[in-house]
Amino acid sequence: MHRRSLDRFAFDSVLFPYNFTMMGIGSYADDVEELLRLCAQRGVATQTIKSAARRRWQDTDQRKFSGMSPFAIAKRCAEQSST
Repeated sequence: MHRRSLDRFAFDSVLFPYNFTMMGIGSYADDVEELLRLCAQRGVATQTIKSAARRRWQDTDQRKFSGMSPFAIAKRCAEQSST
């Protein structure tokens, strides 16, 4: 999707999801690397979005929410790095 958009429009920057766990999936990692390579060639800035989530969605009939809790995650990371 990002490649098609960059081929069609002269964007100055691209926002895309980057997730460490997902980078273990070959096709996802290949897409990210191709996007970064293309953006570097064209001088297009890149920024990642929603790279961390609190947990996976549960398999229930309840309404789904994103599970995002970036401040709690950042706090936990800071606490772990200071020990």
